[in-house]
Amino acid sequence: MAVLLIASGALVTGALHYDGFADTVDALGGGWSREQRLAIMKDPRIGTFGALALLLAVLAQFVALKSFRSVEALCQALIVAPCLARLTIVWLAWQLPYARAEGGKGRFIEFLRARHVFGAALMGGGVTLGVGGWMGSVALALAATLTLLAGRYFQQRLGGVTGDALGFVSQACEILTYGAWVALQP
Repeated sequence: MAVLLIASGALVTGALHYDGFADTVDALGGGWSREQRLAIMKDPRIGTFGALALLLAVLAQFVALKSFRSVEALCQALIVAPCLARLTIVWLAWQLPYARAEGGKGRFIEFLRARHVFGAALMGGGVTLGVGGWMGSVALALAATLTLLAGRYFQQRLGGVTGDALGFVSQACEILTYGAWVALQP
């Protein structure tokens, strides 16, 4: 069941966030300068750091999804985790500059306005708290902390965000949410 859930999520999103996760880890693990990191992220090939990180990320998701003791909690987490993961993307894209000089701010970031972020926060927060209850509150706090820390890190290491960095944060948020939910489930 866990394999099917992971595979269906990857299929629905075109594995875009997994790709960003791997590319970001490759860049941060193998690049010595901002320019090198951005060049590594642009390279379509996956490196050793990215492959290992991707393997560990999928394994962490698998273990977390297999560890749920109730179908109700699993269903709640399957709604909340992706919702929060996408909310982190919107928030970081709005808060940080686009790291690449060429191509403006990127297609997604270029059209993002405060009203979009407010709407995403309202909807994402509502779904998270409405579906997740107290666990949704914990997940929201963890997602906010992850987003803040990742934003600072990307600002220092990349000079902002890229689509890959946003994918990294999205995947990290999902894994963190599933892990926390399993650890704290009654």
